[in-house]
Amino acid sequence: ARPSRHDKGDEARQRDRSSSAPSRARARRSPTARPSPRELQAKIAELDRRIAALDVQLTKVRQADRMLTTKRREVGSKLARAENARRSLIAKRAQARAARAELTAGLAAMTDGLRRIDEGIAKAEDGLAKIDEGIDKIREARRKLRHAREQARIAVDSATVRRRQATLTRERTTLVAPVSGHVTHTADVGDVLSPGAPVARISADVDRDHPVLTAWLPPQQAEAVCRNTTASVTADWLSSALPGRVTLLGTRAEYPPTSQATDEVHLLRAVAVEVTVDDLGGAVLPPGTPVGLRLTPCGEATPTTPSGASASAPSKR
Repeated sequence: ARPSRHDKGDEARQRDRSSSAPSRARARRSPTARPSPRELQAKIAELDRRIAALDVQLTKVRQADRMLTTKRREVGSKLARAENARRSLIAKRAQARAARAELTAGLAAMTDGLRRIDEGIAKAEDGLAKIDEGIDKIREARRKLRHAREQARIAVDSATVRRRQATLTRERTTLVAPVSGHVTHTADVGDVLSPGAPVARISADVDRDHPVLTAWLPPQQAEAVCRNTTASVTADWLSSALPGRVTLLGTRAEYPPTSQATDEVHLLRAVAVEVTVDDLGGAVLPPGTPVGLRLTPCGEATPTTPSGASASAPSKR
């Protein structure tokens, strides 16, 4: 078993007592000697107590050094100062032991040794205070970083919510056509539409060689038209009229679309009539284009133009 520090101290004091016996004798023979053996022993004991206190301080510093080892990455330069302070304390302890050895030979060196020890302790305490202050600053910086990270997370969540809302709004403003075809009419910018009102009309992809025209007639004129009666289609770009026949006659009067031109200013109720062109003769009828339409009344051989008869290419709401 290794001897403890107290055992070493007792052995050192016994050696000091054995070595002090001749000095007492010399002190009795020399009237000029000032310190007595008891005074020397008392001062040596005081020095031992101071060394023990320094050992306690050194133990505390070592404990602090072990605690700071886990924080080296954060403390950085502060840990270097603590290491320097620990080395300085070790050096001071060595100086103190050297001073104790010198005190056994003479009392004059003890005063200077104690002064150096006190200075070392003061520097060590100042270093520990600075380390504690640095640790407090690091903790405050970590707290601020956690707060900033939380604020950033909140900002990201808010931006995600706004992005989702914008995506939903964009999806609601997108209209999907129920059929394939050509857009023949759309609502104007700024129009206010009632629920269920058409936003656009689409001419479905049908037989281009036999296009179907839709016309709206007042009820009194629709009574004079029969299915399979002949019709004549005219337009500004056509060199001659195109032959056609009535293929569908509405069974009830409805509110006609406002885009359908008629010869009546206030046409509130009208009957839909569909005319199929038999032969285009190389001509083209673009979907949604207005054309002139002459219908043959029931029982007549030649077509006539009924009041309000005009047509356009087929469309679906």
